[in-house]
Parts: sequence; C-alpha cells; structure tokens
Amino acid sequence: MLNGIRSVSIYLGDTCNFDCTYCDRGYIKSLGGQTLKHSDIDDVFKFFDWLFDQPTPDLKFISLHGGEPFLFMSRMDTIMDHMAPELRKRNLRALITTNGSLILENKEFVEKYQDILSLNWSYDFNFQEINREALPVEEIANFVRTTKAGLYFQFVCPEEGFNIDTAAEVIKTCQLAKVKEINIIPLRHHRGADKFKSFVEDMDLNKFVASFLPFLHTLYAHGLDVSIDGIVDGKIDKHLLDNHGKFILGPDGYIYPEFDFLEYKREEYRTGQWDCDPPKIYRTKDEDSLLLKSCRSCPSKSLCGLKYFYSMFFLTPGKKCKDFYEIIDITAKHLYTLKSKPSLLHWFPPNDKT
Repeated sequence: MLNGIRSVSIYLGDTCNFDCTYCDRGYIKSLGGQTLKHSDIDDVFKFFDWLFDQPTPDLKFISLHGGEPFLFMSRMDTIMDHMAPELRKRNLRALITTNGSLILENKEFVEKYQDILSLNWSYDFNFQEINREALPVEEIANFVRTTKAGLYFQFVCPEEGFNIDTAAEVIKTCQLAKVKEINIIPLRHHRGADKFKSFVEDMDLNKFVASFLPFLHTLYAHGLDVSIDGIVDGKIDKHLLDNHGKFILGPDGYIYPEFDFLEYKREEYRTGQWDCDPPKIYRTKDEDSLLLKSCRSCPSKSLCGLKYFYSMFFLTPGKKCKDFYEIIDITAKHLYTLKSKPSLLHWFPPNDKT
C-alpha cells in the first residue's frame, strides 16, 4: 500500500513573511488558506504512529512545509520533539523548506535537532532583491555549519537567468556558504486564478536549450551537485494520482500528492485521509477524468505538471508545453548521467601517450 512513498510532508500553514514576485500567497488567502491547529497535532502523531508500523521501504525523509515553516515554531518544535526518536531510530531526516530569514532567530531549534535536520534554503541569488528581501547569506550559513544540520539551496530561476552572470553568482554564493547541493527550478508559470500564466508559450525553446544546458554544465564543472525540479534519479513522475511517491498532510485532514492541490482546496485530487483511525489511503485514481481531452493523449503527459493547471483553470494548452517538458526530461537524464562521475575532468579519458 505504501510502496514507492519517498516523503511525507506536514503542511503547517500558508502564512509567509515574504511576498515573492512569483508566489501566489494572495490567491491562496483569497480561498481561505489552511493552517494546522495545535489541537490537530495529536492526530498527526497518531498518523505517524500508524505509518511507522507499515512497511515503507522507500521512505527517505519527513518534511515540514509552509508558507514559511519557521513562523510556526511552537508547532514545529512539538512535532519534532515527538518524532525525533523514531527518525533517529530509522535513520530518517526532517527536511524544512525555508526562505532562510528566520534561521538565526531560531538557533536553539536548529541546534536541538541538528543530527536529523536538513534545511532546504529557497534563495534567488542575483534575483533575490528583485523577488524578495536581501539576507546575510554568509552569517546564516556560518551558523548552520557550526551544527550537524544539512544545508542546501533551491533556486527558482526565470528564463532570463540562465546565463554566465547568474551562474557566476550561484557559484560565488555557494562557495561563500560552503553549500554543495542546489536544486534548480525553471520558472514556468505564475500561479493563481487572477494571475495564472504559463510562460512556456512565450519561450524560444531553442534559445532556452542553448542557455539552460551550459548554465547547468558550468555549475557542475565548479563542483556543485545540481538537480532539476528536485529530480535526483533522472526520472520524472507527474502521474500524481497513480501511486505517486509523495504524501502531503493537509490541515483539512486529507492527503494530497502536491501542494497546489492542497492550497487550492481541490477535493478531486485527494489521495487519502490522515486524521481518522486507521487512515484511509486511495493512491490510485482515474487521472484522465480530471484532465482536458487534449492533455490525455499528449506524449508528454507523464512529464508535464501544467496539465493539472490547464484543467483547474479551464485554459487551452499551448503547442510548446509538450516540447518544453521533453527538454526537461532529457536534461534531467543527461544531468543524472553527468553526475555519475565526480567531476567534469573524469569524463576525459587519460592520454596513454603522456
């Protein structure tokens, strides 16, 4: 029943202290938002007690997500305090995706759980002050390095950012912070009913490929462990309703395979209910019935995440999304193969004549 589940996320709430230009907090709030109540935490514990009694051979980590998770410190600490012994016993890590702004204010929390904690820092490098507020990167990273906590970067990069200047800024910042791993997310749309827009149809895909690949190669050549869209094994799986590898516990008591479905309160995309005893799991659903007819027969259907937005917002799919996601697929596989050797130099065979 739980084979293939790689991560379980606890959605703490939609509140955030930043207003990033590409985010949709406003639209989420217009739907009423969702926040995990203190009174619901006992049910969270019951769910995980049940989960840890099940065979979960593929489970890698538990994550705490928002909004900005560090705005929910009391709830996070209560959850971590209860789960820490089991995480240590099972050699699992807790992953917090954060904008990084409140790490220094919560040193005690990071230190308390440092041996099982990883911080996924969403940072925008040379776009940081355009998208959101500036942060003291070196000071934050220096503190985290005094602990055993893991630290990684996540970068939502616009199309115009795939150039040598951005690559240089990423490399410089990663070296300054002594961070070796970075997840690159090509920005492809704005979300929200009043501003949802796919950028793919406006892209020159030939130009995108010509800039995207050298950008990734440059980061790899400088010793960074780069992934795209969180894909670490080269395999894209956008069949979110067919035994997907992610559980997200929504404050409404239901399980979702993606944060968008939870935040947009889409009942048809639920894959279980976690606040009942025992939990109800229904990971396999008829995905095609929830998609537009034109998306059902698309050869890139298994790779494409936009197909759900087209259906949710009654939009006509463009002609370029098929090719865009094939590019992402090929690039993810290429990057996975590239990383099979520790550096670019290892790809050059030794010259037997020298």
